Amino acid sequence: SIVGLFNPFAHSSPTFLQAIERLGGTHVLEDAFTTTMAIFGGVAMAAWAVSLVLRLHTEEEAGRVQLLVGSGAPRVNVFDGYGATAIAAGVAGTLLCGLGLGIGRAIADHKASSLLKGIAAGAVVEPAMLVLVAFALLAVGLSERSAAVAWGAIVWCAVVSVLGSFLGLPQFFLDLSPFTHVPALPLHGTWWVPMITLTFAAVVGVALGRAAYGRRPIGGA
Repeated sequence: SIVGLFNPFAHSSPTFLQAIERLGGTHVLEDAFTTTMAIFGGVAMAAWAVSLVLRLHTEEEAGRVQLLVGSGAPRVNVFDGYGATAIAAGVAGTLLCGLGLGIGRAIADHKASSLLKGIAAGAVVEPAMLVLVAFALLAVGLSERSAAVAWGAIVWCAVVSVLGSFLGLPQFFLDLSPFTHVPALPLHGTWWVPMITLTFAAVVGVALGRAAYGRRPIGGA
């Protein structure tokens, strides 16, 4: 598997070795790789989930949301439907990504216990992914015109996750991405603190977006 091939490849390039260890936050190379790939997967799943959120924006532009609201459907129910779909898709996709990484680790290590490392890597990425989904829901909730900024957040997180360490960006800019705060494997210490913090931020973002969507004009509805 790619996990098994990664170790000798990385050791052939000291510069690449140092960079990937910085990305993963651990000197255990396979763990660093697993963490990094889980983050990449989290960004990709966040992009998918955000695209589902922005379907609400597209439907509003087409006038179909106004028809739903005009026929008696509560605004927040429409918002909740798109939000729940996006969140469920993002969570399921990120967990499956972690499962795939775990299967790769188990095959490479010839240990069934290594499966749990991949699953754990996928699980700890979930809150960061949800922050981006919440940001998209907040953007849609605040204004029809502000929906597109959600893609800006996705692009920024992708740049930081893929190139941030290689480009030597200041820590302040790296910290703007929720994925910078994802705990690295092996999990130790207070690894759960950033997960709780990110989850709380996501919940607040969704709640604010929902409240705003319930009040703002929707095509005059």
